[in-house]
Amino acid sequence: MSNGVNTRSTSGSGVGWDFFVSYTQPDRPWAEWIAWTLEDAGYRVLIQAWDFTPGSNWVTGMDQGVAAAARTIAVLSAAYTGSVYGAAEWQAAWSADPTGATRKLLVARVEDCPRPGLLGQVVSLDLYGIPQNTARTDLLRTADLAVSGGRAKPAAAPPYPSRTAISSPPFPEPDADSGPPGGIRVRDARGRALGVHASIRAEGSIGELPEYVPRDVDYDLDRRLSAGKSGGCFVLLMGGSSVGKTRTIFEAMRRIIPDWWIATPSDSNQVRDLAERPHGKVVVWLDEVRRFLDSPVGLLSAVHHLLQDGAILLATVWRDDYTSWVSPTGDHPDPYAEHRQIIDLAHIIDIPEDLSEAERARAEARAKKDPRLRLALNSEDQGVIQVIAAGPDLVRRWDQAPNPYGKAIITAAVDVRRLGARTPPSRALLEALAPAYLKPTELALASPDWFEQAVQYATAQVRRAAAALAPVGERIGHTAGYIVADYLYQYASRLRRSETLSDAAWQTIATYHDPSDTHRLAEAATRRLRYEDCEAIYLRAIQNGDTNAARKLIDNLTTESRIDDAIEIMRRYKVACSGMSAVRIADYLITQNETEEAISHLHAHVGRCGFYVLNHLISTLCKLGRTDEAIDVLRPHADAYVEPTFAEIAAQYSDPARRPSSLVDLLDSMPDGSPDLLAKMLAEKGNIEELLQREKNGDKAAADRLDRLLAEERRIDDLYARLNGRGYYTATLLAKTLISTGRRDEALSLLRERADGGDHPAALMLAQQLGESGQIQELQQRADGGDEFSASELADRLAAQGDLDKLQARAREGEDSAFIHVLNHFLETPSEEGLHIIREIAATRTYPSIELAMILARMDKIDELELMAESGDKFIAGRLADTYERLGMTEKLKARADSGDTYAAGLLLDLIEGRGGIKELVTEVDAGTHGAAERLIRILSDEPRRP
Repeated sequence: MSNGVNTRSTSGSGVGWDFFVSYTQPDRPWAEWIAWTLEDAGYRVLIQAWDFTPGSNWVTGMDQGVAAAARTIAVLSAAYTGSVYGAAEWQAAWSADPTGATRKLLVARVEDCPRPGLLGQVVSLDLYGIPQNTARTDLLRTADLAVSGGRAKPAAAPPYPSRTAISSPPFPEPDADSGPPGGIRVRDARGRALGVHASIRAEGSIGELPEYVPRDVDYDLDRRLSAGKSGGCFVLLMGGSSVGKTRTIFEAMRRIIPDWWIATPSDSNQVRDLAERPHGKVVVWLDEVRRFLDSPVGLLSAVHHLLQDGAILLATVWRDDYTSWVSPTGDHPDPYAEHRQIIDLAHIIDIPEDLSEAERARAEARAKKDPRLRLALNSEDQGVIQVIAAGPDLVRRWDQAPNPYGKAIITAAVDVRRLGARTPPSRALLEALAPAYLKPTELALASPDWFEQAVQYATAQVRRAAAALAPVGERIGHTAGYIVADYLYQYASRLRRSETLSDAAWQTIATYHDPSDTHRLAEAATRRLRYEDCEAIYLRAIQNGDTNAARKLIDNLTTESRIDDAIEIMRRYKVACSGMSAVRIADYLITQNETEEAISHLHAHVGRCGFYVLNHLISTLCKLGRTDEAIDVLRPHADAYVEPTFAEIAAQYSDPARRPSSLVDLLDSMPDGSPDLLAKMLAEKGNIEELLQREKNGDKAAADRLDRLLAEERRIDDLYARLNGRGYYTATLLAKTLISTGRRDEALSLLRERADGGDHPAALMLAQQLGESGQIQELQQRADGGDEFSASELADRLAAQGDLDKLQARAREGEDSAFIHVLNHFLETPSEEGLHIIREIAATRTYPSIELAMILARMDKIDELELMAESGDKFIAGRLADTYERLGMTEKLKARADSGDTYAAGLLLDLIEGRGGIKELVTEVDAGTHGAAERLIRILSDEPRRP
């Protein structure tokens, strides 16, 4: 699995993983958090939960994973110490590095438990009992040190440990219940001041807000707040615009915690300030939480501190925003990793778009006293809550505007936001952009004060409740920009989803946009095949000193094969490029017979871009026959893990005996080199004596390589003599040799003895041999005795025989391999009975939602899948998207693609391409759908040219 560009991976371009996460089922949440954190930092991680799906042989996969991963992370708990598989996995890593010199085995304790046996010799990383951000920092630091082979020396000198130092007087803390600066009691707060939408007016209505209609979610919300009074909590209400999120939370606060203080920070900095010192019983009000997550640096830590201090955090979020944060991001950098870490701390309550029957009945009862509710209830085809907030009236004011200039600036504001801009458009931008939305006659007839009239129309309140555009500023009397009303934006952006902007509009946006929106708008232009506009946006930023914009532009130019233009940008603005562009430029220079310039270019970017460029430089030198130079290039980087690079250099010599000794010496000198590769190279060179000496010195890889050599030569007696030596696979190699020479019974006797003695590779091979030879009774006895390898093999055999009853019985007892076969059976032959069985068994498992989602998708249970997908689980979101594609539900796929789900976007494009919808694909390009531009280019380039 990958959720981002690999920025740290030490695996180069070769196969394999940086880390294999070894865990037992009760610790799966910890294992997934570890894997996610490492992959988010750019490492390549192998983990059973994500990489071994139903239908794959997970035992074989695990065995291969341990062998192929550079390092194993053991997730240590009391349960793990009793796991047969866990022991096999960490022992395999330990045997390859018993001294810990290359840090092949890392131990992460997730609970207070002893480290038995050999694990006690490995310094562990403790992740339990500390804040998440601290655990993340410690984990990444441990991973970085393991990969680099570095020391944990601090960057700054530690303080002098004086015991007589004079300390300054402590800062006077505020009274425990004095409240935050500027805070007020909940009972004194006004709904409108906290963001509750203004209400429509109706004859006879009294009060600022209409009567509150109790919602079905009130019970859950009240329960959460009541529990939070004694220990803090974080509650996030999710729903569309104008569905009553803020009002619902406001009323809950007044019911449950009226005497608490309420703080209303305006940005992340103020949240961090609140977290620096306790303020007693305080509610932190984060209405429209996206405002805070747009600059999340330090916010995660602040939220942790506030919760630890017993604060109650209340927030609201649009469903579209939430979906974009938790949806799969494909192979692109994940911009929402920290967003997810923060919202994962919250309990999420979903507010539906429409009132339920019970809610509507409550509204009817209250409408007798409040004419605003009666007016809303009488509105046909419009949501009650939305009508109260004047949403439909705002839509009419825009869609049926008698003032074309007012409509033009509203539409312009919608489009700028639709393209990804977060900063409210300024007056200058709207005034310059509006002509692109006007007809020639409207341009000609505009009065001198047309813009002021347009602003007056767009900002006028509808029913004294809301305006299409709301002015915002940073100081008194100054308007910095205009925000589109949420309900209107949701409606208009969907209606204008694939509307194309004119050349003039793009040019205006490039000139007047806020610098903080540069990269989002440039990406929007690229997705719509507006490459010249993307370039114009970046050039303006580059001229203002934005070096990141320069690098992005260079990346775009190299992607478009405009290498000369990319080189010109590099030289003119004196900026380095990314590793990807460095490689593309070098390859281009070589095709132009400028080989030395290409080599020099790669040399210059090795320090900036890391191993990706280093590996390409060495690969290029090898292809040019300059192997000695490649070794010299590699020598200064011998402190890092670059096994694929060594392998590539070694592959240049068809005769292993002719490999220069300098290559072997260099690999041997590396503190974090690959013992297995070194042993392999020594064996290929015929250096048996050196292998023997290394084995005597404790080199497990040398021992394994010698065992393989003996097995290849069928030297059975020598293998017997080495059974109790250092080789990890000696017994299985001997058993395979015995079987190949017709001595199967002897091999099985050997495997039984070794398996019963704790040799896990032998136990795995024994289970496979018993299954293949039909010795099911013994296989079942070993499985019933707790041998997980035999249990897995037995499940395979029962599945082959079609014995579903026995598989179900074993699955109900908690056997993973049996459950996987039961699940596969009902995936192939879905039925309501099968769904019931899977629900029943899955409910007893650690993560039941994944298995349940698979069969729900197979049975097209859309409604339940959609509810489950709101949890943010990427696997469930993927199965939902698969179901949409299979059923041809294009609009549903579009909605998920628009929310940022790149997997759904790919399926949408597959669906369109499959039915030959070129025009439809063009529409998706206009909508900015992820991948649509590239797909259209590929299809058009593949089509034969028409006469």
